[in-house]
Amino acid sequence: MRVIPIATFLAASSLTMMSVEARAADECALKILADVDIITNDDTGEWAFPVVLGDVTKYFLANTASTFSTINESVVEELGIPTTNSSREMISITTGERFNPAVARPPQFQIGTLGANDLALQVERGEGPDGALGSAVLRNYDIELDFVNRKFYIIDKDHCDGQILHWETQALTSVPMRISDFNGHVTIDVKVNGVDMEALINIASGDTSMNLDIARP
Repeated sequence: MRVIPIATFLAASSLTMMSVEARAADECALKILADVDIITNDDTGEWAFPVVLGDVTKYFLANTASTFSTINESVVEELGIPTTNSSREMISITTGERFNPAVARPPQFQIGTLGANDLALQVERGEGPDGALGSAVLRNYDIELDFVNRKFYIIDKDHCDGQILHWETQALTSVPMRISDFNGHVTIDVKVNGVDMEALINIASGDTSMNLDIARP
């Protein structure tokens, strides 16, 4: 399944003359493409951001643990979004059933000032969030979560190395992370009871977990 990256809608603006130094500074400046408020579930720890489908607002998760972007079947039915069956075969974890998932393509999909037409979203059945953006889309951008101010930022990756903060801080920790070319999963190195391990970052989940076989002595 081909996932179309979100395209940027740019408003027309006037051109101004600037010096070479000013241009260089501007090239390093962050370009915040979307700045939206988030809602949080205090019981589960999950958070979601508003997405406009046509003229209807729904709330999606950002799911770095999944390659594919999804939309709940109830939203598809409510908005009458047409679907097709994907040529990609999947296997159900719970039943072992092989199936070709349905794919919905909303005519308009927008997050703040970012938008796309014909974005492919895999249809999810049952209870759950309205939808989720997977790593195939998210990896095209830098993203920032500000839980204190309840903000979600999508940032253009075209900036100078290390120039990612747009706010003042006195305490900052950074660790290298890896993004898989195969599935887009984000992993970091951690140490648990003195043992080096690899951890998957799943920003769509409110829980922190460990494989039981690894946790057992």
